[in-house]
Amino acid sequence: MPYSFKHDHSLIDALKKGNEEAYKYLYETKYKEIVFYTNGLTRDYDKAEDIVQEVIFKLWKNRSEIEITSSIKSYLYKAAYYSFINEYKKEKRKESLSEKIQKTAVLELIECDEEHTQKKLKHIAQIIEQLPPKRKEIFIMSKTEGLTYEEIAEHLKISVKTVESQISKALSEIRLQIKEANLDKTILLAILFYCYF
Repeated sequence: MPYSFKHDHSLIDALKKGNEEAYKYLYETKYKEIVFYTNGLTRDYDKAEDIVQEVIFKLWKNRSEIEITSSIKSYLYKAAYYSFINEYKKEKRKESLSEKIQKTAVLELIECDEEHTQKKLKHIAQIIEQLPPKRKEIFIMSKTEGLTYEEIAEHLKISVKTVESQISKALSEIRLQIKEANLDKTILLAILFYCYF
């Protein structure tokens, strides 16, 4: 019986039955997206790839026992998140309160209706577009391209303090716009911190 993997239930069913085409499809359609998300947590692309590869491999290895009651995308996001947390604990690094809030909010975002999420993303993109040109450029270099303040300063030939100031002003303006629009601040700020636009 041929499978169509466009719907989660058929993909999950095929995976459970050991269909290698389903495994290949999972890699081709979900891998990059989950790595992008995980890289937002690790700030280390190689480590993010390792985590996601392990998550997908474990899903395949334990396919007959695993119960996926949500979407496959939601399952992979959560698995990657918890895998990151386990690695994080092993390294005994402390996590700031703001980081905990951001990561919790990202998990909430995963559970949101996709159409509703896309509307939020579009609104954020519009807010960012309204920033002054230089401020917008610095903000995007930091949040989308993942450059450090030092790298941005070197690239634009400005001081690190100027970069810090521009990022701070950008976030203040975005927070104000979010508040005025009466939108969900926690989730939207999580998107900003993790570059979902």
